[in-house]
Amino acid sequence: MSPAFDLNPMPGDRRESKTWLTGDSGPIDSQAMLVEGAPYFRLDVANAAAIWTEVALAVDGWRLIAKGLGMQSNDLVDFEPAFFKLA
Repeated sequence: MSPAFDLNPMPGDRRESKTWLTGDSGPIDSQAMLVEGAPYFRLDVANAAAIWTEVALAVDGWRLIAKGLGMQSNDLVDFEPAFFKLA
């Protein structure tokens, strides 16, 4: 299993998560929510932070990958809000 799966960035004005962390949690809306849910997945805070860093570094390179796949500059601008960082 990957640290993140079935994530589809969508351009547009409305940024919303439709992915639930657990059946009881509701849509993920913050990094804090992910850290709080880590024990559900048998992760401690250090492991959760390491996974966060790994995924953040991978996502940070999205522009380079998109350009390599032929995405044009105006499309990059449209998609940029879909790739935000949670503090």
